[in-house]
Amino acid sequence: MIRLTMPCLLAALAPPLLAADFTLTSGWGYSDYDDPLVREWSVPLGFSYRSSDWSVDASGNWRQQRASVDQALAGRTGFKAVRVGQRLVWVPVQRPRPDGALGRVNGWGDVNLNLGRSFSFGEENDPWGMDWRAGVKLPTGSEEKGFSTGKTDWSLSASLSRGFGPYQLSWSSGYSWLGKPAGQTTRNVWNSDLYLGYENPQGFGMGMDYAWSQNATPGYPSSRSVSLSGYLPLGETGRLGINLMRGLSDDDPQQDISITYSYRFP
Repeated sequence: MIRLTMPCLLAALAPPLLAADFTLTSGWGYSDYDDPLVREWSVPLGFSYRSSDWSVDASGNWRQQRASVDQALAGRTGFKAVRVGQRLVWVPVQRPRPDGALGRVNGWGDVNLNLGRSFSFGEENDPWGMDWRAGVKLPTGSEEKGFSTGKTDWSLSASLSRGFGPYQLSWSSGYSWLGKPAGQTTRNVWNSDLYLGYENPQGFGMGMDYAWSQNATPGYPSSRSVSLSGYLPLGETGRLGINLMRGLSDDDPQQDISITYSYRFP
Protein backbone atom coordinates (compact mmCIF):
# COMPACT_ATOMS: atom_id res chain seq x y z
CA MET A 1 0.00 0.00 0.00
CA ILE A 2 1.21 3.59 -0.71
CA ARG A 3 0.34 6.72 1.15
CA LEU A 4 0.46 10.02 -0.69
CA THR A 5 -0.12 12.65 1.95
CA MET A 6 0.06 16.30 2.98
CA PRO A 7 -0.70 17.53 6.50
CA CYS A 8 -2.80 20.42 5.17
CA LEU A 9 -5.39 17.86 3.98
CA LEU A 10 -6.22 16.76 7.53
CA ALA A 11 -9.14 19.15 7.97
CA ALA A 12 -10.53 18.60 4.48
CA LEU A 13 -10.54 14.82 4.86
CA ALA A 14 -12.02 14.68 8.36
CA PRO A 15 -15.69 14.11 7.33
CA PRO A 16 -15.14 10.96 5.22
CA LEU A 17 -12.65 9.55 7.73
CA LEU A 18 -15.13 9.87 10.58
CA ALA A 19 -17.11 7.09 8.94
CA ALA A 20 -14.10 4.78 8.75
CA ASP A 21 -12.57 2.41 11.35
CA PHE A 22 -11.51 4.10 14.56
CA THR A 23 -8.81 2.47 16.72
CA LEU A 24 -7.49 3.36 20.17
CA THR A 25 -4.06 2.06 21.22
CA SER A 26 -2.19 2.20 24.51
CA GLY A 27 0.38 0.12 26.36
CA TRP A 28 3.77 0.23 28.06
CA GLY A 29 7.32 0.75 26.84
CA TYR A 30 10.86 0.62 28.21
CA SER A 31 14.14 1.87 26.70
CA ASP A 32 17.68 2.19 27.97
CA TYR A 33 20.76 4.04 26.78
CA ASP A 34 24.34 3.57 27.97
CA ASP A 35 25.93 6.97 27.39
CA PRO A 36 24.77 8.80 29.38
CA LEU A 37 23.02 6.16 31.47
CA VAL A 38 19.30 6.66 30.81
CA ARG A 39 16.37 4.41 31.71
CA GLU A 40 13.01 5.42 30.27
CA TRP A 41 9.50 4.08 30.86
CA SER A 42 6.63 5.28 28.68
CA VAL A 43 2.89 4.90 28.25
CA PRO A 44 1.91 5.45 24.60
CA LEU A 45 -1.51 6.67 23.55
CA GLY A 46 -2.66 6.67 19.94
CA PHE A 47 -5.80 7.25 17.88
CA SER A 48 -6.28 6.34 14.24
CA TYR A 49 -8.93 6.51 11.52
CA ARG A 50 -8.74 4.15 8.57
CA SER A 51 -10.68 4.03 5.34
CA SER A 52 -9.85 1.89 2.33
CA ASP A 53 -7.43 4.49 0.96
CA TRP A 54 -6.81 7.14 3.63
CA SER A 55 -5.54 7.15 7.19
CA VAL A 56 -5.12 9.72 9.96
CA ASP A 57 -3.08 9.04 13.08
CA ALA A 58 -2.37 10.97 16.28
CA SER A 59 -0.01 9.71 18.97
CA GLY A 60 1.89 10.79 22.04
CA ASN A 61 3.30 9.27 25.21
CA TRP A 62 3.83 9.90 28.86
CA ARG A 63 7.50 9.43 29.76
CA GLN A 64 9.56 8.92 32.88
CA GLN A 65 13.35 9.03 32.73
CA ARG A 66 15.99 8.10 35.26
CA ALA A 67 19.32 9.42 34.07
CA SER A 68 22.87 9.94 35.32
CA VAL A 69 22.65 13.60 34.32
CA ASP A 70 21.41 16.67 36.15
CA GLN A 71 18.30 17.51 34.14
CA ALA A 72 17.99 20.98 35.66
CA LEU A 73 21.67 21.87 35.08
CA ALA A 74 22.37 19.53 32.23
CA GLY A 75 25.03 21.56 30.45
CA ARG A 76 23.67 20.44 27.09
CA THR A 77 25.88 20.63 24.04
CA GLY A 78 23.14 19.73 21.55
CA PHE A 79 20.58 17.10 20.60
CA LYS A 80 21.03 13.87 18.69
CA ALA A 81 18.25 11.91 16.97
CA VAL A 82 17.97 8.18 17.48
CA ARG A 83 15.36 5.79 16.10
CA VAL A 84 13.12 4.00 18.60
CA GLY A 85 10.83 1.55 16.84
CA GLN A 86 9.06 3.56 14.14
CA ARG A 87 9.84 7.03 15.52
CA LEU A 88 12.77 9.42 15.62
CA VAL A 89 13.50 10.58 19.15
CA TRP A 90 15.60 13.56 20.18
CA VAL A 91 18.07 12.76 22.95
CA PRO A 92 19.80 15.71 24.65
CA VAL A 93 23.59 15.50 24.80
CA GLN A 94 24.27 16.17 28.48
CA ARG A 95 27.10 16.23 31.00
CA PRO A 96 27.05 13.39 33.55
CA ARG A 97 26.28 14.24 37.16
CA PRO A 98 29.50 14.44 39.20
CA ASP A 99 28.07 12.09 41.84
CA GLY A 100 26.84 9.55 39.27
CA ALA A 101 23.39 9.52 40.86
CA LEU A 102 20.24 8.89 38.84
CA GLY A 103 17.93 11.90 38.49
CA ARG A 104 14.23 11.39 37.68
CA VAL A 105 11.91 13.43 35.48
CA ASN A 106 8.51 12.66 33.98
CA GLY A 107 5.91 14.25 31.77
CA TRP A 108 4.27 14.16 28.35
CA GLY A 109 6.38 14.02 25.22
CA ASP A 110 5.70 15.51 21.79
CA VAL A 111 2.54 14.80 19.77
CA ASN A 112 2.80 13.24 16.29
CA LEU A 113 0.16 13.65 13.56
CA ASN A 114 0.24 11.67 10.31
CA LEU A 115 -1.85 11.56 7.16
CA GLY A 116 -1.55 8.68 4.69
CA ARG A 117 -2.74 7.64 1.24
CA SER A 118 -2.62 4.01 0.10
CA PHE A 119 -2.68 2.49 -3.37
CA SER A 120 -2.91 -1.16 -4.41
CA PHE A 121 -2.11 -2.58 -7.81
CA GLY A 122 -1.22 -5.86 -9.48
CA GLU A 123 -3.16 -9.11 -9.75
CA GLU A 124 -4.87 -10.85 -6.84
CA ASN A 125 -2.16 -13.52 -6.76
CA ASP A 126 0.60 -10.93 -7.31
CA PRO A 127 -0.35 -7.98 -5.05
CA TRP A 128 1.71 -4.81 -4.85
CA GLY A 129 1.14 -1.73 -2.75
CA MET A 130 2.51 1.74 -2.27
CA ASP A 131 2.02 4.11 0.65
CA TRP A 132 2.76 7.82 0.93
CA ARG A 133 2.77 9.35 4.38
CA ALA A 134 3.26 12.88 5.70
CA GLY A 135 3.66 13.81 9.33
CA VAL A 136 4.20 16.66 11.73
CA LYS A 137 5.65 16.52 15.25
CA LEU A 138 4.24 19.20 17.54
CA PRO A 139 6.57 20.39 20.34
CA THR A 140 4.27 19.69 23.27
CA GLY A 141 6.96 18.09 25.46
CA SER A 142 9.09 19.90 28.03
CA GLU A 143 12.37 21.38 26.82
CA GLU A 144 13.61 21.68 30.39
CA LYS A 145 13.23 17.93 30.91
CA GLY A 146 14.79 17.06 27.57
CA PHE A 147 11.51 15.67 26.17
CA SER A 148 11.38 18.11 23.23
CA THR A 149 13.50 20.46 21.16
CA GLY A 150 10.72 23.05 21.31
CA LYS A 151 10.52 23.05 17.50
CA THR A 152 8.11 21.58 14.95
CA ASP A 153 9.34 18.78 12.67
CA TRP A 154 7.87 17.71 9.31
CA SER A 155 8.33 14.42 7.48
CA LEU A 156 7.42 12.71 4.21
CA SER A 157 7.91 9.03 3.42
CA ALA A 158 7.00 6.42 0.81
CA SER A 159 6.96 2.63 0.95
CA LEU A 160 6.64 -0.16 -1.59
CA SER A 161 5.32 -3.59 -0.57
CA ARG A 162 4.80 -6.97 -2.18
CA GLY A 163 2.69 -9.87 -0.91
CA PHE A 164 3.74 -13.52 -1.20
CA GLY A 165 0.79 -15.46 0.15
CA PRO A 166 0.90 -15.02 3.96
CA TYR A 167 4.22 -13.14 3.70
CA GLN A 168 4.87 -9.47 2.98
CA LEU A 169 8.08 -7.69 2.07
CA SER A 170 8.27 -3.91 2.16
CA TRP A 171 10.86 -1.17 1.84
CA SER A 172 10.35 2.43 2.84
CA SER A 173 12.35 5.63 2.78
CA GLY A 174 11.65 9.08 4.18
CA TYR A 175 13.00 12.56 4.81
CA SER A 176 12.49 14.72 7.91
CA TRP A 177 12.73 18.51 8.09
CA LEU A 178 13.74 19.05 11.71
CA GLY A 179 13.17 22.25 13.61
CA LYS A 180 16.41 23.98 14.59
CA PRO A 181 16.76 24.64 18.34
CA ALA A 182 18.39 27.97 19.16
CA GLY A 183 22.14 27.70 19.46
CA GLN A 184 22.25 24.12 18.13
CA THR A 185 23.77 22.79 14.92
CA THR A 186 21.30 20.32 13.38
CA ARG A 187 20.47 19.03 9.93
CA ASN A 188 17.54 17.38 8.16
CA VAL A 189 17.76 13.60 7.98
CA TRP A 190 17.05 10.66 5.71
CA ASN A 191 15.80 7.33 7.05
CA SER A 192 14.96 3.95 5.57
CA ASP A 193 13.85 0.50 6.67
CA LEU A 194 13.26 -3.00 5.31
CA TYR A 195 10.46 -5.19 6.72
CA LEU A 196 9.52 -8.86 6.33
CA GLY A 197 6.23 -9.99 7.87
CA TYR A 198 3.97 -13.03 8.13
CA GLU A 199 0.27 -13.34 9.01
CA ASN A 200 -1.77 -16.54 9.21
CA PRO A 201 -5.52 -16.84 8.44
CA GLN A 202 -6.39 -16.57 12.14
CA GLY A 203 -4.85 -13.08 12.32
CA PHE A 204 -1.64 -13.91 14.21
CA GLY A 205 1.32 -12.08 12.73
CA MET A 206 5.03 -11.51 13.25
CA GLY A 207 7.76 -9.56 11.51
CA MET A 208 11.35 -8.36 11.45
CA ASP A 209 12.51 -4.84 10.59
CA TYR A 210 15.93 -3.32 9.88
CA ALA A 211 16.03 0.47 10.21
CA TRP A 212 18.64 3.11 9.38
CA SER A 213 18.60 6.86 9.98
CA GLN A 214 21.00 9.75 9.69
CA ASN A 215 21.75 11.57 12.92
CA ALA A 216 20.41 15.10 13.28
CA THR A 217 23.64 16.36 14.84
CA PRO A 218 26.62 16.48 12.45
CA GLY A 219 29.53 14.42 13.68
CA TYR A 220 27.42 11.67 15.23
CA PRO A 221 27.17 8.30 13.43
CA SER A 222 23.97 7.13 11.77
CA SER A 223 21.52 5.04 13.78
CA ARG A 224 20.94 1.40 12.89
CA SER A 225 18.59 -1.02 14.62
CA VAL A 226 16.78 -4.32 14.19
CA SER A 227 13.28 -5.03 15.53
CA LEU A 228 11.17 -8.15 16.08
CA SER A 229 7.41 -7.75 16.43
CA GLY A 230 4.34 -9.89 16.85
CA TYR A 231 0.61 -9.45 17.33
CA LEU A 232 -2.30 -11.62 18.39
CA PRO A 233 -6.02 -10.94 17.83
CA LEU A 234 -8.15 -10.77 20.97
CA GLY A 235 -11.73 -11.26 19.91
CA GLU A 236 -13.16 -9.41 16.93
CA THR A 237 -12.06 -5.92 17.99
CA GLY A 238 -8.86 -6.31 20.06
CA ARG A 239 -5.21 -6.90 19.26
CA LEU A 240 -2.22 -7.46 21.54
CA GLY A 241 1.19 -6.49 20.15
CA ILE A 242 4.81 -6.70 21.28
CA ASN A 243 7.92 -5.11 19.78
CA LEU A 244 11.56 -5.74 20.68
CA MET A 245 14.26 -3.45 19.32
CA ARG A 246 18.04 -3.65 19.56
CA GLY A 247 20.34 -0.83 18.55
CA LEU A 248 23.33 -1.68 16.39
CA SER A 249 25.36 1.49 16.89
CA ASP A 250 26.59 3.48 19.89
CA ASP A 251 23.95 6.20 19.54
CA ASP A 252 20.99 3.79 19.54
CA PRO A 253 19.17 2.65 22.67
CA GLN A 254 20.76 -0.65 23.61
CA GLN A 255 17.30 -2.17 23.96
CA ASP A 256 13.68 -1.18 23.63
CA ILE A 257 10.57 -3.19 24.43
CA SER A 258 6.92 -2.20 24.07
CA ILE A 259 3.63 -4.00 24.68
CA THR A 260 0.44 -2.50 23.27
CA TYR A 261 -3.26 -3.23 23.17
CA SER A 262 -5.41 -1.89 20.32
CA TYR A 263 -9.20 -1.69 20.34
CA ARG A 264 -11.09 -1.13 17.10
CA PHE A 265 -14.50 0.40 17.63
CA PRO A 266 -17.19 -1.56 15.73
